[in-house]
Amino acid sequence: MATKAKNAIIKFKPSNEETEYFDWSTQCLKPMSENLLNRMAVELYEWAEKDSKALTLTQFYTKRGIDSSTWQGFLKRSKNLAMAQEMAKSFIADRREVGAIENRYNAATIMPYMSMYKQEYKDHAEWRAKLNKENNGEAQNIRVVIERFPETNIVPPKAIEDKE
Repeated sequence: MATKAKNAIIKFKPSNEETEYFDWSTQCLKPMSENLLNRMAVELYEWAEKDSKALTLTQFYTKRGIDSSTWQGFLKRSKNLAMAQEMAKSFIADRREVGAIENRYNAATIMPYMSMYKQEYKDHAEWRAKLNKENNGEAQNIRVVIERFPETNIVPPKAIEDKE
């Protein structure tokens, strides 16, 4: 059972043996067993697969009153939850990518964060960073030479005006 916290700011020591966590939405300590973590893994998978508005992972756990550091602790404790998160990332990445392609979402806001959800984007971002580092982040000078057109009887030579 959940117990009401006396103080809203509670400092937890990160531990794999924790059996309770602070639920920010209810302001109570709640138990978290391995069975509950497994159930949460199933809920995460189903949510990411079916909810068309599921666009970030934080939406899932913040709606449940779980903060980021607690979520990371849950992922370390439960292999099933960690695997469900990877699957959820795939669903979210596909939804974001297709939404950007179809102009339902602004690609300028979606694309910079795609590397958080899809390995191909992460690899591409690392490759671009490596290229940038090799070029010292400087743009290379490109010299363009425009050849003079020969004078013909059809096109008279251009008169050059003296500017004084």
